Amino acid sequence: MSRRRASEDAILDAILAANSGRKKAVVQTKLDKIAIGVFPFFRATNHLFADEWHKIGPLQPGPNGLICGDLHLENFGAYLTDEHECHFGINDFDEAYVAPLAYDLVRCAASTFLAGEDWKLSTSVSAGLVVAFLDAYKQGVATSAVTGKVGEIVSKSAHGPILSLMTPTAVADRDKVIADYTHASGKGGRSINTNHKYGALGRARRKQIEDAFKQLAASSPAHQSIEVLDATTRIAGLGSLGLRHYLVLVKWQDGEDRLRLLDMKESVPSALRAFVREAQPIWGPNEASRTVAAERLIQGKPGRGLAAIDMGERSFRIREMVPDENRSDMARLLAGKNVSAHLRKVVGIAGSIAAWAHVKGIEAAGTAHVEELNAWANGATFDAVMVAAARAAGQAREDFDAYVNVIKKASVRKRLGLGPWKKPESTPNSRQL
Repeated sequence: MSRRRASEDAILDAILAANSGRKKAVVQTKLDKIAIGVFPFFRATNHLFADEWHKIGPLQPGPNGLICGDLHLENFGAYLTDEHECHFGINDFDEAYVAPLAYDLVRCAASTFLAGEDWKLSTSVSAGLVVAFLDAYKQGVATSAVTGKVGEIVSKSAHGPILSLMTPTAVADRDKVIADYTHASGKGGRSINTNHKYGALGRARRKQIEDAFKQLAASSPAHQSIEVLDATTRIAGLGSLGLRHYLVLVKWQDGEDRLRLLDMKESVPSALRAFVREAQPIWGPNEASRTVAAERLIQGKPGRGLAAIDMGERSFRIREMVPDENRSDMARLLAGKNVSAHLRKVVGIAGSIAAWAHVKGIEAAGTAHVEELNAWANGATFDAVMVAAARAAGQAREDFDAYVNVIKKASVRKRLGLGPWKKPESTPNSRQL
């Protein structure tokens, strides 16, 4: 077997290993979804990035702190807080871990290079976006070091392209969401609509979810009035495909006696365990406790309904669902005018958000002071982050090409239970700049 063939097989084997134990049918869907383009492939394979960190990361990766652990352009978005404010920030903490801060930055900068490739941006435009992200990060850290404060993005003070991304979530009518996602059922009740993304549950699993919420209500004063009315499976996201994922309709008297839809996603160990040797804080009894603690610490004002919940030997993060149609997809900006300027603005804001998150992250982990973070971010070695990002993007392209070369083979697809290979469609909303 040639060295290249062995490498190609190794990428598929690593992906299959990382997804072992997940729902087979959903993983099969995922295997084709990540062949669409290098950006979705990169988003869904943080485990490959973690495994390759030792050879792509900068020599001076900065202080350790609590990080997102999977920072990329699609993990920024709008969400509603319990105070009924609409914030824009990091919205996925499944991989959160105490690790070198450069991990977040290299991964997000690499994702920007790769998103630009899928969006058909020119190399110079993509490089400009990465510079905007890192420059905003440096400025955000420096400002926090001087003022002792961190910023936030709230819809009432946002403007321009960032406001356009936040608006669908900010103005969403919760009653309309309930009406769109549910239907009337017997004796004046409501049930969740089932379709290709939301599947019916068996009686035993439904009972498990009800019991888990009863335990949460008994242990958390904030959730004591919650009552499960219905639940379905949910297919959403990309990296988490195949994990247990549910949509739960509840009646919850949290100041307002009304129906709410909660997203309930399984939490599993972070891929960062593969390279991080530093001791980790004790976040709680399970993986969901880690993700929820990280979300609370870094967001400051987290999404509505955030909590960790147990169901048997598995743990889950719950929070209010953001409908797919309201998500802050940056690709939406490709359809308008002044695309390059708008993307630079939004990616710059992402850099500021990353800076504020890292300031909070080092404080939460107790591993460094903001002055130390500032010295690294605005020091001579920081330029290595962009070099590492370019290296990581190149490695991702190699991994992606190797993966596609294998996954399209008839023998491999038959072994994995996949249908005939179809050439993936182009990334939507792409255009040449």
